[in-house]
Amino acid sequence: MVDVFSNEKLLTNINDTIRNLILHCNAGKAIISNKGDLMGYGTVWFYPDGIPKIRVTYNSTLGEGFLVFKADGTTQ
Repeated sequence: MVDVFSNEKLLTNINDTIRNLILHCNAGKAIISNKGDLMGYGTVWFYPDGIPKIRVTYNSTLGEGFLVFKADGTTQ
């Protein structure tokens, strides 16, 4: 398992790596050549072209049921 971040605002000390990470995903193959530090966690891979995860919750007491929290703070 690896940790890959696409939001540089969450990381410090982003720099090139000696060895690349080749990540196979639903979009094909990504070659990642940067790492950065995530405060309180450690070093993670940095891939600015990555697609961030979304957060989905389910609340059976609301009429909406599933809620998708988008990057702009809205829900759908």
